[in-house]
Amino acid sequence: LSELDVMVFDLNITSTTPFAPYGVFIFILSYSFYISASFADAFSKVEKLSGNLEEANVRLVDMNKLKDEFLANTTHELKTPLAGIAGIAESLLAGTGGKIPETAREHLKLLAHSAKRLSGLVDQILDFSRLTRQDVSLRRTTVNLHDAVQGVLDISRVMAKAKNLDLINAIQPHFHPVQADPERLEQILFNLVGNAIKFTQTGTVTVSAEILDEFIRVSVADTGVGIPEEAQERIFNSHEQVGAAHTRAPGGTGLGLAITRRLVELHGGEIAVESELGHGSVFFFTLPANRITGHENEPKNEADPQVGPFRPVLLPSLNQAPDDLGCADGLKYQVLIVDDEPVNLHVIASCLRLAGITFKTAKNGAEALRLIQVGDRPDMMILDVMMPGPTGYEVCRTLRREHTAQAMPVIMLTVKNRVEDIVAGFSAGANDYLTKPFSREELLARVGTLLKLKQAHAVLRENIRLKEELVLRRETEQELWLTQHRLSGVLDALGEAVLAVNISREIALANKGFEALSGHAASSLLGRPLVELLATARTTGSGDLLSFLSDSGADRDNSAHFPGQILLDGAGQSLPCHVLATCLDMEDETLFVLVFRPPDSHGEVEREGLGHGPGGLVSILQEFT
Repeated sequence: LSELDVMVFDLNITSTTPFAPYGVFIFILSYSFYISASFADAFSKVEKLSGNLEEANVRLVDMNKLKDEFLANTTHELKTPLAGIAGIAESLLAGTGGKIPETAREHLKLLAHSAKRLSGLVDQILDFSRLTRQDVSLRRTTVNLHDAVQGVLDISRVMAKAKNLDLINAIQPHFHPVQADPERLEQILFNLVGNAIKFTQTGTVTVSAEILDEFIRVSVADTGVGIPEEAQERIFNSHEQVGAAHTRAPGGTGLGLAITRRLVELHGGEIAVESELGHGSVFFFTLPANRITGHENEPKNEADPQVGPFRPVLLPSLNQAPDDLGCADGLKYQVLIVDDEPVNLHVIASCLRLAGITFKTAKNGAEALRLIQVGDRPDMMILDVMMPGPTGYEVCRTLRREHTAQAMPVIMLTVKNRVEDIVAGFSAGANDYLTKPFSREELLARVGTLLKLKQAHAVLRENIRLKEELVLRRETEQELWLTQHRLSGVLDALGEAVLAVNISREIALANKGFEALSGHAASSLLGRPLVELLATARTTGSGDLLSFLSDSGADRDNSAHFPGQILLDGAGQSLPCHVLATCLDMEDETLFVLVFRPPDSHGEVEREGLGHGPGGLVSILQEFT
């Protein structure tokens, strides 16, 4: 305030003390305005930075989606030709193009093996991407560890045999089970055992296990080249391949152990390695032990896939000839193949041709639907999912509007193997779902199963129809028997010799009066042609009678009299008689009632009782109907 005093003194003001409070107030007010403006500016900058950060996050999410879509599409584009290469090579090995030289066979085997190996590497890249995004869910179940390890070792013996390596399963058959996803456990074991075989030139690869409280520790030990101590911490990182230049095995993406670590951690376990350079390595990982409730440690029923031990499927050799599905039970099947890739069409067609199955092809879903709409209906369809225009899902949904899954089975083919993709396929109406690349044997097995199920369903439908028809026929026969029984009672009560004949002129009924007159037993007459009993069958009178029985016109007479007939009795003797014929229209059939009367001493037949009046035979029969 000294400077302020000087200024006030120069202005001839003696003291500034009375103005001090006002100065402080003005200072505080000014400073508050300054702070408010600074805060507003800072808040504006923060909001701007937040907006920029949010936009960056949105762009990052979009870029991540684009990356996933790019990876999925690239995987499809890579696996499709690889599946075609492997499929064509296997088809040629199976004899599609006829007999081939041994040298060419070896080259084809190498070609198929290389294509499958490349496809496996593509799968690793896709799997690693999904694990990184935490897009993998486990389907945990009780797994027999011995059986799981044994299945992996059985498949891996082909690789080990080339190096004379011994693969040892040191886990007892009834060892404590684990809680794991069987397919993912198989993947973990394949990665570790495969690495052990790759980096081991001589000796053994041993898989063992021990119980650690609530976990099971599984160890994979080899006698290979070993891993330097400084490298043991980073071998589980992606794209890491550790080893001296002269010991490193060729090939691989460096993702195998990274994928293995993520799968183990997804199970709630840990993975580590102990190794000494030149003295081999031991990889061990832990899995949750299955809680024993009384029976888990006993052998499971292998017939139940939900609770049974995990057993990998071993595919047959390429040299094994497939079943001739096209000739089963003398039937010929036709399959419609729908795929936009010409290579895939060729591969699938080659597989079906070997099995004796006829086929047609369509280059897209629209063409397939047109073929079916014009009446070219196949027995089943093999349908690719990812196609331009209507996708496989859309084609299948359209198909199911008119054709049931039993009438036209559908197998979907795709490189998409996520659970949601498979669920989408079955939800669209597919009967089966096959991922690329697939083996010829697997394709034919699935096709054969669906065709046999289709045939079984057709047989079942026919059996149901025949059963319904049989029930209806039995009901009709029962009603007919009751009607004939009633008619027989009526005819017996007349005291006349009466035959009932159907429109085929076969005897359907004979009463007791006719038995007495002719000497024929009624049971021996049923089903016999009437003409066998008439000696006058070729005479004019008898011919008129037979013509009357054959007349089905609307203007026919319902009754007629035919004199001068000759009836053959039971002894083969001729018996002259007159016949009164009456047509009886019943609900289920038409019968002709024939009354036989011998002539009197003057050769005349008594006509009384045959008329239409009350008490006459015609009136009685009309009342009966």
